[in-house]
Amino acid sequence: MTQDGEVRTIVHGRVLEIEFDRRAKRNAFTPELMTDLAKALTRLEEDDELWVGLVRFAGEHMTAGLDLPRFVGRFAGGERSIEDGLVDPFGLGRRSTKPVVMAVQGAAYTVGIEIMLAADIVIAADSTRLCQLEPKRGLAVFGGGAHRY
Repeated sequence: MTQDGEVRTIVHGRVLEIEFDRRAKRNAFTPELMTDLAKALTRLEEDDELWVGLVRFAGEHMTAGLDLPRFVGRFAGGERSIEDGLVDPFGLGRRSTKPVVMAVQGAAYTVGIEIMLAADIVIAADSTRLCQLEPKRGLAVFGGGAHRY
């Protein structure tokens, strides 16, 4: 496991388990991991043998949020966070028509809340701590959470 992390998929019958793993950085999202998550959700959507997705996060925490230095260039350039044609983990673009269940634990900050709000079912451990830190830092919530609240 590198500090860049990975998104792994495992098929269990009709269920696609999607594991987000960047434990070394408290599962902080990078642009590459966001794309990998979108690709895994697109696989779920496009494979007729799969009926449901289970998204889970390795380690102690769901996510500490975005790895902001890795996103700065994209934000400044106005790039979209999700490639056209892929299922959008935020549910703002292409959505999965199949149910997505998300299991979370520990810190579930910023982008974590955004993608939780796009899931169909969220199962949160007793250890889960939610925090939308963007307003405190003077940042806009960009993943659709503001209008979902």
